[in-house]
Amino acid sequence: MMTTIEIKQILEERLQKEIPFTCSDTELDWLLAHIGDEDATIRDTLVFNALALGIINQGFTKEQFHYLASRVYNEQLLFFQLSKKGKATLTRSFTALLIGFIVQADGDKESIYFSLLSDTLRNYFFTCGITYLSLETDYIGFSLQYGWVHAIAHGADLLKKSSLHPSFPNNYYPDILSAISHVFHMMDAPFVDGEERRLATIIYSLLLVNKMDELLFINWLDTLIFPKTSPLDYQRLSCFENFLAAIYFHLEEQDMLSPRFKKFLLEKLKDY
Repeated sequence: MMTTIEIKQILEERLQKEIPFTCSDTELDWLLAHIGDEDATIRDTLVFNALALGIINQGFTKEQFHYLASRVYNEQLLFFQLSKKGKATLTRSFTALLIGFIVQADGDKESIYFSLLSDTLRNYFFTCGITYLSLETDYIGFSLQYGWVHAIAHGADLLKKSSLHPSFPNNYYPDILSAISHVFHMMDAPFVDGEERRLATIIYSLLLVNKMDELLFINWLDTLIFPKTSPLDYQRLSCFENFLAAIYFHLEEQDMLSPRFKKFLLEKLKDY
């Protein structure tokens, strides 16, 4: 049996030389086992790059693609040790990224993995992003010990990709908005690594392709109340305003702001 060092070296060399990246079933198991490795050079540079490129460049077999999706589902990796922070969060956070690529490929007509997920897996992954952002409590972006943790940002990436899937149910949009407001109301310190902008990508991506009705978003904003009592209250509000500003400027750049929506957002941002 090969050691971790030997497998790591083999996979690193193949990543640099092979397009598309391929791996054996044994190596795929090793990658999954290290998806939350506390060593950032293994987790970020090797494991996640290998998993992402294997899907994007269609180097994995259809059987391996389904195996990845089934393992994530059967082992509930997205909710691994949910009550714990730190090292345990790494598994959850990078599983969120992996699911995003799986769902994106399933919805891509140009991919060999198009519509390969079973209805059970697909529907599960559709709800994953919403549930994960509603339950994750580790809001740290960068850790001096582990490097990038970024669970909220990765959860946002997952939710954006799943909500853009052609089969994503429209009736889930209010739940998306609820999950986002939950994040801002529960944050225990201001975001410093761009998490609010990653959350904004969910909304403006949906609005740009007319998958979300702007009136739904407007009505949701009108229901939100941010207390203004403690310093943390103001920090939460400030981060939420960053979120709104990111939506405004991206839609403005694409000339996708209706007069009504533009006026509404500017009213919300008048003291920004």
